[in-house]
Amino acid sequence: MLKNNNIAIVLCGHGSSFNKYIQDFKKSHKIIEKKINASCYYCFIEKNEPNIEDCLSFIKKKGVQKVFFFPFLLFNGGHFEQDIKIKIKELSKSLKLKIKLIEKI
Repeated sequence: MLKNNNIAIVLCGHGSSFNKYIQDFKKSHKIIEKKINASCYYCFIEKNEPNIEDCLSFIKKKGVQKVFFFPFLLFNGGHFEQDIKIKIKELSKSLKLKIKLIEKI
């Protein structure tokens, strides 16, 4: 099955200075990417790259029209409400990109 290049999935992690966190996050990304029919990207709230804005800007340049944004967080706390929700709303407007924020899985 061919990938739908108009749709992308973004996995957003918190970020960490621990290498094991990065390894595990990237491993999860690869597993999900193999199972879906869409391009899959990842970003971080802090400490690691790419950040949310850089990731979504890159995706927009690739011609993606719709993004499903999955925060990989255990709970909808401060980072979700203050960092992710607000930033996604702003970037959706400025990049003219349809972004569906997945609040709970």
